[in-house]
Amino acid sequence: MVLGILIQCAQDLRGVPLFGVGQYEIAHLKWFAESIFHLRHLQSPCLEWILAFDGRGSKAPRGIELLRLPSDCDIPSVEVGTVILVIFVTLVAAIVQTIAGFGFSLLAVPALAIFMEPAQAVPLSAMLSFVNANRVAQQTRGETPWRLVLLLLVGSLFGLPLGLQVLLYLSPDLLRFLVGTVSALMALAIAVGFRWPHSDRASFLTGFVSGILSTSTAINGPPIVLYLQAAGLRAEVFRGALSNLFVLNGIFALGSFLIAGLIGYDSLRLLLLGLPFLFVGHWCGERLLNLLDAERFRSFVLLLLGMASTAIAIAALLRAVPFW
Repeated sequence: MVLGILIQCAQDLRGVPLFGVGQYEIAHLKWFAESIFHLRHLQSPCLEWILAFDGRGSKAPRGIELLRLPSDCDIPSVEVGTVILVIFVTLVAAIVQTIAGFGFSLLAVPALAIFMEPAQAVPLSAMLSFVNANRVAQQTRGETPWRLVLLLLVGSLFGLPLGLQVLLYLSPDLLRFLVGTVSALMALAIAVGFRWPHSDRASFLTGFVSGILSTSTAINGPPIVLYLQAAGLRAEVFRGALSNLFVLNGIFALGSFLIAGLIGYDSLRLLLLGLPFLFVGHWCGERLLNLLDAERFRSFVLLLLGMASTAIAIAALLRAVPFW
């Protein structure tokens, strides 16, 4: 049902710049929100500034009216605390990913998993990261080593189903422990500059590990970052390889989440809520990119991530394994 709605919306909104943030695009977000998710159920004033835009005329895009939910449809509201968390995490994670080329889910998933189930936090982070990676990819497409990207992508496709099984069958507390542990270890490995040999076989295996992490934790970037560091790529080529791989891998990962039924109305409403702040974060990241020392900024972020992820892993372990 959700997939059908998205397809119908894509058909009705074709020709509209998907990642624009102008008045016309915000107006379409307004109609998308009102028609599908009935944002009156979302008891929070933080969306009023989005819904205040009039756009071009007052009529909804063709076909959207057909998607209205019944007036008596009872969709549970999203807690204001969750709304604030999603806004803050999306804004900060978008800035980090735009500057460093990675780190959206590495930052977002551990934070989101504190207040929501990992099975909801992982797809939500993957959707938001996919949108921001697409914006970065558009700017770096000419600097992308496509052969290397495709080798990594093929490997990741074999890992996606395994990671999905982990997400579906592990308990929430064990998943939080997994997310925290993986985040801390990957942040540490990147910070110390851990590297391994570069070859076609290594590319496939790296992609495979990344694929498993993609659908189990959404933290699929660190193995790729570690591997690309060993290749000695220029900064722009590095960002191009990362962002374009994230986009291609994200298509299959999000498809897996849809098939498994992990993307529901709550996730889509939170996605809609986070998009404007993701655009703002991307804009801020672009402006800061030329002002900050990218290496020092990345080291600082990794230090904070390592400390926070370790705390999350320990807390999850204490809840999952009782001590007397």
